Amino acid sequence: MKLRGGPAQVAGNVWMIDTPEEASRLLRVLFATSEAVGIDLEYSYTKGRHNLEHSRITCLTLAYVPAESLGRHPTGAPLHQRVFVPAFESDELVQLLKPWLQSARPKVGHNIISADAHVLRNHGIVLGGVAADTLRKVKLTYNDKGMAHGLKPCMARELGYDVTDLASIDTRPRRLKPKTYKTTGYRKAPKSSPLYGTGIKVLYGAGEVGVFAKPGGKTSREVIPHAELWRDYPQRRAAFTDYASLDAKGTAELDYPVTERLRKLPAAGGTTNLDLYRDTWQPYCELVAAMEVTGIPLDASICNDGAALAGADVAAYDAELEAIEPGWNWGSSEQLATVLFRHWNLPRPPIGGTVKAIKPTKPDQWSTAEASLHWLELNCPDYREALGLIRQRRKARRLYGYLRDLPGFLHNDGRLHTVIAPSTDTGRLASSNPALQQMPNAKSDKYGIRRAFVAGPGKSLIVADYSQLEVYVLAHFLLKLGTQYGWSGADALVVALATGDVYSYIAKTCWPGVAWAAGGPATTKVPSGGGITYRDLAKIVVLASNYGKTEQGLAISLLDEAGVGVGLEFARSVLGAYAAGLPALAPWGKYIGDFAREHGGVPTLLGRWRPIPQCRSDREYERSSGERKAKNTPIQGSAADIVACAGLGLARHARLGALGYVQCLHVHDEIILEGPAESRDEALAIVNDVMTHPPGIDMLVPLRIEAKIAPSWAEGK
Repeated sequence: MKLRGGPAQVAGNVWMIDTPEEASRLLRVLFATSEAVGIDLEYSYTKGRHNLEHSRITCLTLAYVPAESLGRHPTGAPLHQRVFVPAFESDELVQLLKPWLQSARPKVGHNIISADAHVLRNHGIVLGGVAADTLRKVKLTYNDKGMAHGLKPCMARELGYDVTDLASIDTRPRRLKPKTYKTTGYRKAPKSSPLYGTGIKVLYGAGEVGVFAKPGGKTSREVIPHAELWRDYPQRRAAFTDYASLDAKGTAELDYPVTERLRKLPAAGGTTNLDLYRDTWQPYCELVAAMEVTGIPLDASICNDGAALAGADVAAYDAELEAIEPGWNWGSSEQLATVLFRHWNLPRPPIGGTVKAIKPTKPDQWSTAEASLHWLELNCPDYREALGLIRQRRKARRLYGYLRDLPGFLHNDGRLHTVIAPSTDTGRLASSNPALQQMPNAKSDKYGIRRAFVAGPGKSLIVADYSQLEVYVLAHFLLKLGTQYGWSGADALVVALATGDVYSYIAKTCWPGVAWAAGGPATTKVPSGGGITYRDLAKIVVLASNYGKTEQGLAISLLDEAGVGVGLEFARSVLGAYAAGLPALAPWGKYIGDFAREHGGVPTLLGRWRPIPQCRSDREYERSSGERKAKNTPIQGSAADIVACAGLGLARHARLGALGYVQCLHVHDEIILEGPAESRDEALAIVNDVMTHPPGIDMLVPLRIEAKIAPSWAEGK
C-alpha cells in the first residue's frame, strides 16, 4: 500500500509512513523511545454530531525525540522528529501502529483525552498511556473566555510559531450548481473576468450556463474533504503534511512550558497545580470522556409528546398576543423590536445579552434579549401582561425546539452521547450536542424533558444530587476564615444548615420583625413581593449573592426565578437585610476582593487557580466585574472540585464497579449512575457514603446529598 512515490523524507523534515515496512520501522522506534510522544489526528467530522459517531481518521501525525538528537530549544524542550501517517483511503497503516497506540508508552496531545481518543475508538483502538493533555493543562493554568485555548493559538502564544491558516490549504471556491439563464441580462463579473471587483456588470445571454463563486465572505469557500485533497490536489500535499505534522510537534513542545507554569502554582496542602493535574484533574477528564462513551438511554416518544405540548402552548400564546396586538410574528426578533420600541414606544432597555451575561446596549441597539424583556417587564407596568406572554412564548418555543431536536442526537445504541468538558471559567462542566447543562430544573420541567432520560432494560438509575452545595461551600469558607480573622457571625451559615432548612433559618435571621404564619417563612408572603414567601426570597438572595449580583441583578433573578416584578429599591432592601443577618459576608467579600487584587486571581478548595486580571484594572466597571468573579469562583469552582472528587471516588470504588454501576452523566451538582436493578440498594448505600465524604476534600461542614433509585431522571428528583 504505497500512497505516494519518492523518498521517505518530505518538506519540513517529515517522515512519511506510506508502506507497511515503514510502519513496522516506526513501531520499533516508538517502543524504543522513552520520552512522551506528541500525537495529533486530522479526521472527518459531521457538524453537530459527536466524534464517537461519525469521525474517521484521515491522517495521524507524531513527534518524537530521536535517540541521537541531543539538541534542545532555549525553552528546554527537546527537538522532535515529525511523522506523517496517511489514512485517506484506508486505516491499514494506523492499525499497524495499534500495539503502540494501546500500550502504556507515554503520549501527549491537545484534547487527546476526549476527541482523539474517541476517533481512535471508531477504528477499534483504545488509546493508552496518555501522559498529558495540553488542552486541559493550558485551561488549568489560565481558564478564561478571553483566552484562546486551541492548539494553534497556544503554539503561537507559547512557542512563537507563525502557523499557516488551514483554510488556505483545505478550502476552495464554493462550487455552485450550474445555472442556465432563461433570458438575457446582467450579472456581477466572475473572478475569471478582468472586470471582477470593478462593480461593472457583464452581459449574459439566454441559454448561457454560468458557474461562479460568490466573491468574499465565509460562504464563498468550502472545505475540501481530506481524502479528495490528497487525491486531486497533489500540489498541496507538502503544505498539508507540514501543517498536520506541526500539530504533533507543537503539542509535544507545548507540554514543557505549561507544565512548568503548573509546577509554580501552589495548590492545597503544600502541593502544586501540577500535582493537582496529575492526581485529580486529568483522571477526572478521563472519567468525563468515559461518560461520553457510556451515554444515557433516551425515550424518543416522551420527547415527541413533550414537543407536542410545548408546540400547543406556543400556539396558545400566539393567540393571546394576537388578541392584544394583531398581525405580528412574535417569533421574529426584528418584528418584536418594531412592536416594542416603535409601535408601543417603550423605552430602550439599558441592558442586553442574557440573564446570566448582562451587557450594556449599544447606542443604536434595540435589544429583545431575555434580560431586556425582564427590564421592560419591571419598568413598563401597562404592558406587563403582554411582555410576560412574550417571555413565556419564547421559553416554550425554545423548549419545543429542544425536545424536537433531542431524539436526533440518539446513536444507533439508543443512547445519548453528549460532549462533556470542564470548559467553564470556574471548572464546571459544559455539554454540547446536545447541551444538557442548560435544560430546565426539575421544578420548571413542564414538558417532561427529564422523564425522557431513562434506565436501560433490566437496569436502574441512581440520581444523586448535592443539596445546596454552594451554600455548604460558602459556610466552609466563612467558618475557616472567620475563625482565623475573628469575623462576627462566622458560624451563622453552619448553624442554619444544621437546622435542615437553611433558607427558612436565613429568612428568620434576616427579617426578625416579621409576624410569621403557622408555616413560618415557607408560607408567609413578602409584602410588595408579588406573593412569594420569605423562604423563596431567602433562597433567591443567597444564590444571587454568591454570584455577586447587584440590586438590578437580584431584581432580574426574582422575575426569572419567581415571576415577581420588583423595583430596584425593594431589591436593595433585600440585599441589605441579608448582609445584616449574616455579618460575616461583608468581611468575606472584602477579603476575597483584596486577595484577588494582590495576587491577580483566586484559588478553589483544591487550589485550582483562576487568574482574574480585571481586579487590577483602572476601569471601575472592569474592576467590579473582576470582584464579582473573584467572589463567585471559590464557591462555584470549589463545588466543581467536590463533584470531581466524588465522581473519582465512585469510579475507583471496586465494589461499586463489581456491582455493575457506572456514571453516565454529571449535570451541575448531580451525578447519575446506571446499573443492574438487582444490586441497586447496595449501590445506593455506596453512592451515599462516597459522595458525603468525597476523597481529597477537607470540609469543615459535613456535606449532604439526596440520592434516589429511579427508572428515569425525573423520578430521581
